[in-house]
Amino acid sequence: MDALSLVVSTLQSLHNMRMAPRVTYRFITLRIDSRSQVKRSSQSDKRMKDTTTLYRPVGQKELDRIRELEYTAFPPRLPEQPIFYPVLNQEYATQIARDWNAKYNQPKRGYVMQFEVRNSFLERYEIHIVGGSIHQEYWIPAEDLPEFNRNIVGKIVVIAEFSEE
Repeated sequence: MDALSLVVSTLQSLHNMRMAPRVTYRFITLRIDSRSQVKRSSQSDKRMKDTTTLYRPVGQKELDRIRELEYTAFPPRLPEQPIFYPVLNQEYATQIARDWNAKYNQPKRGYVMQFEVRNSFLERYEIHIVGGSIHQEYWIPAEDLPEFNRNIVGKIVVIAEFSEE
């Protein structure tokens, strides 16, 4: 019997005898699903709850600048771009990349980027709905973009590509 099975067996026995200890586990959480199978979640699962998955539709030029930054940050905004707009769902990002970037940018390509940002950073910003219920985005002032970039966890990943060519 492995250690995990032994712990589960012991806790189930104590529970059956109404002697279950009240224990808080910091690094490992045990969950028993409806089929009484033990599921193990680790500290990495907790870390994922500390972040929000965001998306960003970009054109070829912005993708090239993200690549130069080794997929770890977004480039500074241009003077005529005072707000950085990450979006909250893939469907909305896809609409913009496919229906705008791939049709009106030069070259006619659009990409959807996916990345994780710490919730502790995002808490200070409101989510704005700018159309239908899927059109949810954060409005990050350009001067906050360096701090936003420091709160990206992991790499920025290209998850979709669109082209009119």
